[in-house]
Amino acid sequence: MNAPSERPAFRRKLSIVGGIVLGLLLIVLALLAGAGPIAANLAEKELRTLGFSPKGLETLDLDWWEREVRFGPVALQRKEETPLRIERLTLRYDLAALWDRRLWVRSLEIGGIDLTLVRDESGGLRLNDVVLPMGEQAPLEPDAEPWLPGLDQLVLADSRIRFEDKAAGLKADLRLDRVSLDKFFGWQPDQPGRFEVAGQINDMDLNASGTANPFAKTLKIGTKGQLAGITLARLTPLVGNPDLGPQHGVGGLDWDLRIDLPASGEGAATGKLDLRGDKLKISQADLGTVSLAGVTLGFDGAAKTGSAQAIKGSMTLSVKEGQIAQGEALNANLGSLLLTVPDLEATLAADGSMRASGKPALTLQGLAMSQPRIATLAEAVLEDAGLALSRDSDGLLSVLSKPTVTWREAVLSGDTAVKTDQGRVSVAALQVDADGAGALTLRGESNLDIQGIEAKLPDNAVLAKITKVSLENILFSLGGNGGLAIQLARLGGEGLDLSLTDKVATMAAAPDAGDASAPEAEGMPLSLRIDRVDLDKASRLTFSDGSVEPPVKAQLELETFLLENLSNDRPDQPLTLDLRGKINQFAPLVVSGWAKPLGEQISFDLTGSIETLDLPSLSPYAARAVGMHLDGGRLGVSGSGKATDGQLDSKLDIALDKLAFTPLSEEDRKKLSDQVGMPVETVVGLLEDGNGHISIALPITGNLAEPDFDLSDAIGQAVGGAVQAAAGGIFKVLFPPAALIALIAESEDGGVDFKPVSFPPGQGTLTPEALAHGDQLALVLSERPKLVIRLCGRATGEDQAVVAAQAYADALLLKTEQALKDKKKAVDPELTPEERESLDKQIRASLEDLAVARARNMKQSIIDTHAIDAARLAECRSLFDAKDTQAPRVEITF
Repeated sequence: MNAPSERPAFRRKLSIVGGIVLGLLLIVLALLAGAGPIAANLAEKELRTLGFSPKGLETLDLDWWEREVRFGPVALQRKEETPLRIERLTLRYDLAALWDRRLWVRSLEIGGIDLTLVRDESGGLRLNDVVLPMGEQAPLEPDAEPWLPGLDQLVLADSRIRFEDKAAGLKADLRLDRVSLDKFFGWQPDQPGRFEVAGQINDMDLNASGTANPFAKTLKIGTKGQLAGITLARLTPLVGNPDLGPQHGVGGLDWDLRIDLPASGEGAATGKLDLRGDKLKISQADLGTVSLAGVTLGFDGAAKTGSAQAIKGSMTLSVKEGQIAQGEALNANLGSLLLTVPDLEATLAADGSMRASGKPALTLQGLAMSQPRIATLAEAVLEDAGLALSRDSDGLLSVLSKPTVTWREAVLSGDTAVKTDQGRVSVAALQVDADGAGALTLRGESNLDIQGIEAKLPDNAVLAKITKVSLENILFSLGGNGGLAIQLARLGGEGLDLSLTDKVATMAAAPDAGDASAPEAEGMPLSLRIDRVDLDKASRLTFSDGSVEPPVKAQLELETFLLENLSNDRPDQPLTLDLRGKINQFAPLVVSGWAKPLGEQISFDLTGSIETLDLPSLSPYAARAVGMHLDGGRLGVSGSGKATDGQLDSKLDIALDKLAFTPLSEEDRKKLSDQVGMPVETVVGLLEDGNGHISIALPITGNLAEPDFDLSDAIGQAVGGAVQAAAGGIFKVLFPPAALIALIAESEDGGVDFKPVSFPPGQGTLTPEALAHGDQLALVLSERPKLVIRLCGRATGEDQAVVAAQAYADALLLKTEQALKDKKKAVDPELTPEERESLDKQIRASLEDLAVARARNMKQSIIDTHAIDAARLAECRSLFDAKDTQAPRVEITF
């Protein structure tokens, strides 16, 4: 559409061309009275005066009575320039109308005309290499009455017009099969004439018809038509030559328009435009290859042009199939697309500012994307959206108000495949700002619901299922400071079923297997705040560990999961946790408190407990860690964990009930016994009370900020110390201080040992002190039903001195008595070496028997007095050691 300043110039050029044609017609009319050859000679003379070399003027035929002029074929050429050709021309006129200053053409039939119009870089026009004059038309006299043209019918057939604008890089080749004009009269300016056009433009089929009133103050055109066989290769010469690479595909354009063009230049149009295309393909280096099939683009509405341009109406875009390919970077396939924008309004002002609004609705079906991940989407629908777009000197502002997006069957495949049955996003407001430098800022507020989520691992094992995820009051912004900020009031889940395995946990904890030497990519800064995260009672977490044999499987059924104040940009803001559930259906779990996991130093204050957890479910871990099968028992743990600026100060209270275990081997039994400083069965027997209950306090401390801090090592050290401390602590609870002094003594390693039962040298009978000692031992055994103690008799050097002295005295006395009886022998008070050797053997045997007797006497006394099971009083190997400098005794050990 021509701008207002261009239209008068165009009409002046049209007047110049018309003047030339009119001059030719006047020459023809002037020769009507003469013969055809005379008229032809006069016309040829006049054309040669203008610099043309005419050919074919001898075909000029004048019919005065019929008021008709015929000629053709004719060629007009000047020097070496491209000739102007007319194959045939027939003109019928109304001579009498000249008296009324009317140039009335009754009919004009032209065939085979060939014109080339070129506009050079300076704006000059050349018609078949003839420079058209650009001067101003001489003004009419003030009182002069204008000549008025009129046309009953014009038919132009089998003609060709070529146009080239070298400044704009545009080319048009118009081949006209037929053009007809009917009833155009300058003396009836408001009466529209009719026109029809059939032909090709740049090898695209053109058919159009309509009405127009070119002589009115406001030019009005009504037209319907089609342009078929449109290809990008044929279309680009009409709009310039963008670098779109190889192009394929064919399309068409239908229109039904009513156009008003007043002399002021303020134009308006109403009607419909429908553009269609099929098998379209564009390849470009940056864009890749875009292929589209079944494309239709329609507009129904009105448009205005002038100082401000505006459109108003509805737009529809439909694509039946599409594909985008960018090598290995991206491949996308689209099943179908439908975009409708009713109530579309747009205005472009003279200063470049723009305003646009509408209510777009979008439906996508069969979307599939690949590289590096594969994503598919069965259907996505955008509806209820209000679009407001503005651009002024401050930049671009776009607001998409209250859109709703729904989708179904979305799948994202990769290391983990994620599928959702359906989802819905409700956006309260979406705003986009852009400054003059092109920087974008995106802001919005929305709610998101996703249903039927399923995540699978590469081996097709289900990682997680969740019935519904809800994100409420999402506030987000992108740009501005160059980062992404997301804030939401609530992230809620319903029906979570999460299945974790040891392999998944290992992969999650392991660093990326990529090139460790490669520099880390600088990602977009992310600010995330979530006021509340919660899961409903139908949620559960299942953990399977195949790294042990047999595999361990545990399940946590949630009753409450609440996480509040989660934020990565407020490290000093504590998040709070409230977790309640049951492990393996029956063991209650509670964890609550607060934490600052993102601070410079980790700080937290958490309390928690586990009750009545059946230990056999953890037996594979005990077998791997300490070489023991857990055959029975229950575990309870309660405690508090606190860290201030990375300094850990925590305590666990461990409770075990009815613990039953079996060592994997004697080697495992000895290894564990060595770790705790006494036989493991004894430790358990000592720690268990009469009800089979064990309680251990476990302090865990350390500096979490130290690079070499190992939490598992800290726990291990705490367990070893706690067991030994607990063993001593049992006695402190069971016995008063006076009894403790008589019964036990602390060992060098911090554990406890029983004091031995002392005996007078050479004696095996229990003393009152020994009997009292046995009473205390019986009390220990009665309080700890599983405790077994060992009794080890010891004969020492003190015993040997007493027993040997008595034995030697007895032997000498016996020898003396025998000598006195036998009067034949002399009395000799000394023993021979042989007698001494024999006596020493007897003394040693006696001392060994004494050691055994002491242990058995002690055992029998406890059994007889307190009815203790004999199996709980084990005898160890009793010994005589002449080098033993301690007192004679019975040693008591675990």
